[in-house]
Amino acid sequence: MTNGSNFKGFWYFVLGDVEPVIEINNIQSNDIYKRLKTYGVEMWIVMEYAQGGSVRTLMKACPKNIVHERYILIITRELLLALSSLHKAGVIHRDIKAANVLITATGKVMLCDFGVSALLVTNQSKRNTLIGTPYWMAPEVAQPVPNYDTKADIWSLGITLYEMATGSPPHSNLDGFKVVQLIPKTKPPRLAESEGSKDLREFVAACLKESPVERPSADELSRSKWIKSSKASVSVLKELLVQYDAWMQAGGTRASIAGNLPWENEEEEYVTFILTFCNRL
Repeated sequence: MTNGSNFKGFWYFVLGDVEPVIEINNIQSNDIYKRLKTYGVEMWIVMEYAQGGSVRTLMKACPKNIVHERYILIITRELLLALSSLHKAGVIHRDIKAANVLITATGKVMLCDFGVSALLVTNQSKRNTLIGTPYWMAPEVAQPVPNYDTKADIWSLGITLYEMATGSPPHSNLDGFKVVQLIPKTKPPRLAESEGSKDLREFVAACLKESPVERPSADELSRSKWIKSSKASVSVLKELLVQYDAWMQAGGTRASIAGNLPWENEEEEYVTFILTFCNRL
């Protein structure tokens, strides 16, 4: 919130991002975390309380930080609803990861943090800004001259599933700058047989097609065999909150005594990795 005397400066600060945020606020979806409200000369950030916090936080209480597939399935199903609404409105999220997926006390899944989102003018529009968090970046975003659309979010979704299924995103042992250089040069990551069912592995592989044109849309993914097999209510996700609360009451001891990996430090400090090659996002 800002008071009237500082309003002009604050508005100038958010002006670059306000267009996609306004578009997001107008989208009719329960799976999108809306936050921008104005009252007279004041601008407030109004947020629904998500008691469970982020999926990344809840993962800390899971064995080896790995989320059980039955939970991954529900979370993915709900995320696809949010992405479908965003993409139809021409909005690219550009920073999808477990840390930006919230769970409420009732198990509702909400996609949050639209600080680096972008609005496409037409269905054929592309963006040319290198922005997001390195480990989740699509190859076309990590190029020296980025050129991408909403399919970049589909790649990030696939990496987010990989993150939940394995405990960390690919290349998590490397520095973010190195990862940006590595992503366009390496083959897309795949889940091993021991890391998920055949349907989950095929779903992730579909999201992580090297060519954006070959990646399915959010609506197409919603019709996939794996997603259509999901009949459970989001209330099942409350089990993750119960597990996390029990873990915290027990002292919240990590399974590993090793220190945080570089990407974990970035998220805990709420640092978003941003490199830009143009003047306008």
